[in-house]
Amino acid sequence: LRPIIVVPSPSLLEMMLRVLTAACILAGVAVQPATALSTPRRLRAAPLADSPRRAALRHGFAAAVAAATCLGAAPDEAAAGGQPVVNPADLDRYRAKLSPEQYRILFERGTERPFTSPLLQEKRAGIFSCAACGTKLFASSTKFNSGTGWPSFYDRLDGVERTSDNRAVWAITGTEVHCKSCGGHLGDLFADGSLWQTPTGLRYCIDGVALAFSPYDAPKADAGQA
Repeated sequence: LRPIIVVPSPSLLEMMLRVLTAACILAGVAVQPATALSTPRRLRAAPLADSPRRAALRHGFAAAVAAATCLGAAPDEAAAGGQPVVNPADLDRYRAKLSPEQYRILFERGTERPFTSPLLQEKRAGIFSCAACGTKLFASSTKFNSGTGWPSFYDRLDGVERTSDNRAVWAITGTEVHCKSCGGHLGDLFADGSLWQTPTGLRYCIDGVALAFSPYDAPKADAGQA
């Protein structure tokens, strides 16, 4: 009789890695990332049915390794706001103001194609604001090159609100972030920043079309103009 060798499917292996990672996080066991791994395009372990970004781009093993790095992340004490509810009248106003792609990303929770945003190459000092309402979201000093194809930041300004404040969620699936003022969807927060040695251990992976950049040295309008 030939011995029967059962090989777990990739999806089962991925789930086992997620469970192991979650157990390490809950037990307080620090796991260092494997430096030999190539930088994944998009570190995402588990899809959520309501988010195209979660469903489309996953990297199971790298995500599990990266998830364990959340233990070294700096604490962020601000409370999460949950999923925002936007007034229908405001939606009509933003639909008229924004391009169809901007509206899809910001108010239909879409995801732009990777490596398509001009802001990936933006290296000037300045502020990244919400494309819908102008709320200040990220400082250029916190932007870094993650190689994922989306503008990435290791810290936020007060205008950014996250959906969940559960750090295990940040590690295993990530959590959506949105504009605190208008509720527009911006992207996702991951606790895998240690792979890039970010100061906070976090990575805000943001859709470029949801942002508007204003350099610090931009010419100011005449004070006499409205």
